[in-house]
Amino acid sequence: MDFIFNVLLIIHVISGFTALIVGLIPMIAKKGGKLHNQSGLIYFWSMFGVFISSQPMALIKSNAFLFTIGIFSFYLALSGYRFSKRKGWEHLQSFDKIYMFITFITSLIMLGYAIYLASTGILYTAIILGVFGTICFLFSSRDLKRFGKKSKPKHWIILHLVRMIGAYIATFTAFAVTNIHFLPGLVLWIMPTVIGIAGSILAANHFRKKYKIV
Repeated sequence: MDFIFNVLLIIHVISGFTALIVGLIPMIAKKGGKLHNQSGLIYFWSMFGVFISSQPMALIKSNAFLFTIGIFSFYLALSGYRFSKRKGWEHLQSFDKIYMFITFITSLIMLGYAIYLASTGILYTAIILGVFGTICFLFSSRDLKRFGKKSKPKHWIILHLVRMIGAYIATFTAFAVTNIHFLPGLVLWIMPTVIGIAGSILAANHFRKKYKIV
């Protein structure tokens, strides 16, 4: 079992490092250009590598916290990728509804577990799960509600942008929590999300004006 875990850990580290570095390129490259598309694809599959390695690792260590966080993180990358391909909620397929529903259930588990941990005095983990569980719930419930319904023209650009930024935030957060030791753990978990949300809002407003998205 140790051998399997170590192999998964190697895959996880390589995939995570690739996602951390390559994920910056689509942000600064010309949107819709060859560099943006190719680097974005590499980033997505790197996130997939992070996901398929982290889930069995979490199971081996019986770590429900990391298991649910892993689902949420990859959901952001997967939905962002799918929105760029399907161009909105109305063109999504049954596959999309399945992973959105799984993520929605995961968000409820995260919130329920956060409440339980808070009741037992484990506030540190409860706060983290509460924050990410709430974000997970808001995204997945909205996707399920809007599934199959017509999107506003070019609105998929904003959906793609926000989800991919969110996925990168998850990648950076994992790196920060693992490698930065001079800041409190709770700050490392929450601060990238706060900064990322602010950045997502600014970027979304910019592209709404650029592409005249109502």
